[in-house]
Amino acid sequence: MCSPLFAELPPAPEGRAGWMWKEGSEQLLQGGEGSRAFPKITIVTPSFNQGEFLEETIRSVLLQGYPNLEYIIIDGGSTDDSVEIIKRYAPWLAYWVSEQDRGQTHAINKGFARSTGDIHAYLNSDDWYEPGALLRCAQEFEAGNPWVVGQVQCWQESLGCRPFPKLPGKSFTRWLLSCPIAQAGSFWSSQLHREVGDFREDLNYVMDYEFWLRFRFIKRIEPRTLDQQVAVFRLHGDAKSIAQDSSFAAEISDVVEHYEKVLSRRERLRLWSARQHRAARKRGTRAVSLLLSGKVMGALGELAKAVKAWPLVVLDVVGVFLAIKELARGKQEAPVLPEIWPE
Repeated sequence: MCSPLFAELPPAPEGRAGWMWKEGSEQLLQGGEGSRAFPKITIVTPSFNQGEFLEETIRSVLLQGYPNLEYIIIDGGSTDDSVEIIKRYAPWLAYWVSEQDRGQTHAINKGFARSTGDIHAYLNSDDWYEPGALLRCAQEFEAGNPWVVGQVQCWQESLGCRPFPKLPGKSFTRWLLSCPIAQAGSFWSSQLHREVGDFREDLNYVMDYEFWLRFRFIKRIEPRTLDQQVAVFRLHGDAKSIAQDSSFAAEISDVVEHYEKVLSRRERLRLWSARQHRAARKRGTRAVSLLLSGKVMGALGELAKAVKAWPLVVLDVVGVFLAIKELARGKQEAPVLPEIWPE
C-alpha cells in the first residue's frame, strides 16, 4: 500500500502540535523517486490502553510518504479510546485486531506473523517516527545492509527532546554491559528475522535487547548506524522503562549470562575486565557527586569501592572527564532515563 496523503487522513484535533499533525511527507517521493519499486516495509505497533498517544504514532507511520508500506496494529483489548482511534485509520492499515493477548511481546509476534514485507520494524504506541525515516532506511537496505539503526531522541513532557545517550566504545563488550540500540530506530530484514526466530515471549522488558544480541552474537552482524534522526522515544509515567524499571535487572542478568556462554575464554576475560572498569567509573562518578555535595565520608567510601573494582581507575583520565561531563549534564533539566542495568 502507498502511504496516504495528508489530506486523506482524518483532520487533526485542535491544539495538536508536531509534524504529523501539520503536514505529510508525500513530497519526499516526488521527482522520479515514486516511479521505481521500493522494498516493502512492515511496521507493527503493539497497543494497549495508550489512546492518549496512539493517534500520533499512527499518523507518524502513515504520513511517511512511503510507497510500499504494510502497517499492522495489534491491540491487546484496550478499554480506553484506542479502538475508536484505530478504526478511524483502518482504511490505511493492512491488518488490525483488538483482543486479549499474552502481553506486548506476544502482540509483536502476532503482528510479524502476518508480515509480507522485506523490512521489519516495530513502533510502540507511545513513540513516533520522524519525517523521511522509512525512505532513508529503505535506501540503506537497498545498499545491502540487513540491519539499519537510526538516531533516536528522548521526549519528556515540559522538557522536550534530547538525544538518546550514546554509549562509549565500539567493543563487543559494550553489547553485554548495556544496550547500544535504541529500539524505535531499528529496522531489519525479514530474512534475518526468519533466521533468528520470534521475539522471546518469556521476556517482558528486554525482548528487543535479546533480539539484537541474536543478530550480534549468533548471526555475527552489526548494524549500519545512520547519522539521521528517525524516531522519538517518549518518556512518561506509565512507560515500562520508568514505571517498572526495577523489574528489568533480573531479565537483563539472565539474558547476558546466556550470551556469555557463546564467548571464547579470551572474550570472557575481556568482558570481566570491561565490567570491572565500568563499575569503577560509576563508583568514581558517585564519589565526585558526593564530594561536590559536601559528603566527604560517602565520597571516600565510593572511591575505595572504585579502586577495589579497578585499581587503575585513579589514572583513568577519560573516566574523570566522563564523570565531570555527566555531573554537568545533571545540573540541567533533561529527560530522566532510569538506571536499570545491573552492576
